[in-house]
Amino acid sequence: MKSTWIPLRPTVVWLVLISATAATVWLGIDHPFMDIGAHFATSLAIALAFVKAYLIGQDFMEIRTAPGTLRLAFAAWIFIFGLSILVIQAN
Repeated sequence: MKSTWIPLRPTVVWLVLISATAATVWLGIDHPFMDIGAHFATSLAIALAFVKAYLIGQDFMEIRTAPGTLRLAFAAWIFIFGLSILVIQAN
């Protein structure tokens, strides 16, 4: 009988992505942050989107094994672009 092997890292990353997607849906539908304001929930949803983009790039687009310059450029793009969107959204 052949055993099946499930890679641990991609499975854990996939579970984190599913959880982040569920959290984003929850923030869009009904959440306790409504008392604080919709901007806070929107900022959280945007931050989650950029965390998800980073994880997808690292693990499913194999940037984790790319040359250091590409890894740095990708991380910088995610950070700078994500922060820019959060600043624009806050105004």
